[in-house]
This record gives sequence, structure tokens and C-alpha cells, in this order.
Amino acid sequence: MPTREEHESGLAMFLAPARRSRFREALGSEKSRRKLRGRLAHFRDLDERFAEVVPRDADAATVFGLLTSAGAPETCSVFSEDPDLDGRALPLRQALEDVLFSHFAAFVSCLPGRLALFSDEAPGDQWLLRRDF
Repeated sequence: MPTREEHESGLAMFLAPARRSRFREALGSEKSRRKLRGRLAHFRDLDERFAEVVPRDADAATVFGLLTSAGAPETCSVFSEDPDLDGRALPLRQALEDVLFSHFAAFVSCLPGRLALFSDEAPGDQWLLRRDF
């Protein structure tokens, strides 16, 4: 099972190329990490080539189906502006229930650098993040 660090570093692969190294660097210190987590609200650094908008009416079961059909395992890692969720490894279903439609932005990393979900702080705004190598 990948480590939290591998999941978080892999999230950079879904960002615009100019933002990737800075994202990874920010993960290196607790102070920078806190700032980065605070920037997740209204996050605009996703690379559109790898981001697919999830329909606004999609519920947690639908999103779970999208992720599992793309190869998501049972457990994922959460990178969130919510300190209670940030850095936790959770069952995918639980992570989606906790993240989707909350008022905190978060990444749910399923396969480091290959499959994730970004949920903005605005309930219903999510992107399926997928890269095939």
C-alpha cells in the first residue's frame, strides 16, 4: 500500500506543469503544508487534460462507482483543508461520505499520480483526476 507521502506527491501530477514542483515543495514543511491546505478552497491549479468534471447531481455512490470502475482500491488517502481528515488513510466509501458535499476542499488519492478526486469547497463541485501511463 502506498504511503501518505507517495499519495500526496502524486497529486502534483494532476496540476498544471508550472505548479507541480511548488506543490511538492510545500508538502515538505508543516508551515508550508498548512498554507497549501488553506489554498485548496477555490483551487485553480488543476491540469485540465487530466480533470473530468463530475456531474453536479452525482451522489457519493455514483462517485464511488466512477472511481472503482477506474481501478480505485478499497483504501485511499485524503489531503484536505479539514484538519480532521487531512493525512488520513480511509476506506474509499467513508472518504467520499466525509469529503463530498462538505464545505472543505480536499483531494482523495486512490492511485498515486494516476487516479484521484478533487472536491472543491462548494458542494457539488468535483473533478475526477485520471492519468494513464
